[in-house]
Amino acid sequence: NGNTLPGFPKQVQFLGPGSTFNLSNGMPLWNGATVYPIPILTTPYNHNPQSIAGSLSMTGYNLYNVGHLGVGTSLPAWGIDVEGLGAAGTINANQGYKVNGGAGAAGQALCSDGVYLDRFCSFLSATNFYYQTLNANGAPMTQRPVANFSSRFALTDDNSPLQTNIDLGASGATAGSYTSANITVDAYGRVTSAANGSVTISVVQKSCLGGSAVCAGTSTGYISGTTYTNSSGVPVQEEVGITSTGVCTGSDSEINFVVNGIAGYGNGVYNQCSGKAGVTFIVPAGETFSVTATQIDGGGSTSITSWLELSL
Repeated sequence: NGNTLPGFPKQVQFLGPGSTFNLSNGMPLWNGATVYPIPILTTPYNHNPQSIAGSLSMTGYNLYNVGHLGVGTSLPAWGIDVEGLGAAGTINANQGYKVNGGAGAAGQALCSDGVYLDRFCSFLSATNFYYQTLNANGAPMTQRPVANFSSRFALTDDNSPLQTNIDLGASGATAGSYTSANITVDAYGRVTSAANGSVTISVVQKSCLGGSAVCAGTSTGYISGTTYTNSSGVPVQEEVGITSTGVCTGSDSEINFVVNGIAGYGNGVYNQCSGKAGVTFIVPAGETFSVTATQIDGGGSTSITSWLELSL
């Protein structure tokens, strides 16, 4: 094509008029030798493969219209097929990658649609990527691709900043303060309804002197001089009365009580042919108490004739 071949001019000779010389096999020198290497042909015979025994530099020119480019393979199956071993099977891109000419947004990474790695997905931030696990009371749960929150939680999307908000779902109860509230609690311990209510105080009265009533001292028949413990869990009021009989002059009797080891103010019948007296006291929950009826002097007798116990 009128261009000087590298390493030439040289003296060559073409012998035999009408002969055909294939210059792709080398240039025939004047001394009958053939000059190698054989040049790479733009259109080899029958499109046969060619090879070179050295590096190929394009000196900044483009290489284009390539069918498949194989690295480490003579049968490339993709546009660029890298199947070398070790470092020869690695693609190094100092500036990164683009898909369809785009790089996605900050904080996104290349992910799969099930066929190709060809789309961008959002993660936590542009510089820190985490695959967080979930713990239940400090014990790690099995990793799953989705963290699903039940209907007892409310999830909302927030566009500014980009985040998903997780909050407790509405319980059905109105926030506020209630008096003597009537409440409903679901299986998860949540208050689902609340309303103002009223307190009904009911006083329970028992006769603890005899009969079958079980009183705070876990006894069905209190007697004089015995110490009992209020095991009811609430304070109780004891109302105890005595009846005294005897001579009309000089006949004295008394009734006394002790709560948790401390004697209270007693009462009595003095210089009467017959009479009645009583004491009333409160016993806090868990404390001990006793009542003693005593004939002090003179003839006659003194006995506890009534013992009522009141509690809420």
